[in-house]
Amino acid sequence: MSEKINQKYFKNLFEFFSEPLLIVNKSDLKVLYCNSEFQNLTNKSSKYILNNSLEDIFSFDLFFLSNIKDVLNKQTSFIIKDRVKLNDDEYEVKCIVEDAHQSLMTLFFMKVPNENKFNLVDKNIKFLNDTLAILGHEISNPITTIKIATDLIKKENKLNDYELLDIIKKEANRIVSIFDNFQVFNNKVQTSEEENIHEIIRYSLIKFSELNETVQIVELFDPSLPNLKINRDLLIQVFDNIFKNCYEALNLTKSSFIKIITSFKEGESIKIPNINKKKKNNYLNIKIIDNGKGIDPETKDKLFFPFYTTKKKGSGIGLFLVKKIINDHQGNISIKSKNDLTEVVINLPI
Repeated sequence: MSEKINQKYFKNLFEFFSEPLLIVNKSDLKVLYCNSEFQNLTNKSSKYILNNSLEDIFSFDLFFLSNIKDVLNKQTSFIIKDRVKLNDDEYEVKCIVEDAHQSLMTLFFMKVPNENKFNLVDKNIKFLNDTLAILGHEISNPITTIKIATDLIKKENKLNDYELLDIIKKEANRIVSIFDNFQVFNNKVQTSEEENIHEIIRYSLIKFSELNETVQIVELFDPSLPNLKINRDLLIQVFDNIFKNCYEALNLTKSSFIKIITSFKEGESIKIPNINKKKKNNYLNIKIIDNGKGIDPETKDKLFFPFYTTKKKGSGIGLFLVKKIINDHQGNISIKSKNDLTEVVINLPI
C-alpha cells in the first residue's frame, strides 16, 4: 500500500475520531498518520509530524519510549498502557498491536481527569529526586573504585603502582564526564574511536576482582573479534553495573565463579528495497554467567523496569540504565536464570 493510499485510508477511518491518535510503523517507530486531534494537541501540523519518529516526538519521556521498545522487542501482539505529559496535561496512552505479524501500531491518547493528576510541584520534585538518585547511583561506582585503589596503595605501600594510580585518574575523569554531560540521557550516543570490548570488560572487572580474590574469573574471549565504535564510558557503566550485581549475588566461596564469553554472532538476512543483495546485521555476542543465588521468574520479568529493586538499599536504576545504553547502541540485552546460574546476554552490532 503506497503512502498516499495509506493516508487516504487512515483519514477515512480515523479523521473524525474524538481522541488524539497516531499510526506508527513498528520497525522504525515512524509516524505514518496523525489525526487532527493529535495535531491540535501538539500544536504541530501533519507535515511536521509525519515520518518523524516517536523518539523525536517524545524525546522528553524516556520511560515511555523504553516501555514501548521493550514490548516491540518481544515480537508479539500486545496492548500496553502508559502515561505522558503534553501541554501541562497528563494523557493515558494505549498502544495496540493486534497481530504479531502486523507492521503497524496504533496509539490512542486519552486525557486523564484533573483529580487523578499529580500536582505539578510534586511531579517536579519527583523528577528532581529521580534525577539525583540516578546521578548518585552512577557516581557511586567510580567512587567505590577510587576507594579500593587507594586502600590497596596504603595497605601494600604501592606508591609507585602506576596501574592503580592510572585507574584512580580515569575514574575521577569519569565522574567529571557524568556530571558534565549526564550523557546516559542523550538519545544519540556520542562514540569516539573504535574500542576493544575485551579491554573495557577487563578494566571494569579488575575493580571488582580486587574485592574478593576467591571468586574464579573465567575469560573465554574470541581474539578475532573486531573493535567496535562505541562510547567507552557508557559501556564501562554497563559492565560496572552487571559485575556489581554478580558479586552481590555470589556466596563468595572458592566455588564461586564469573564466566565471560565473547563470540561472533551472525545476524539474520534483511532484504532492502531496490537492492538485490540481502544485508546481514552481525553482532558481537557477550555472555556473563555467575553461579550466585539465581533469579526467580517474577523478578526476572521486572529487572529492567526503572526504580524496581529487590535490594534493601537498592535504587532500581542500574539495570534500567544498562538496557537504555545497550539499546542506544542499537544492541539488545537479556537475562536468563536457571538452577542458580544467571546469564546476561548482550549483542552489540558490528
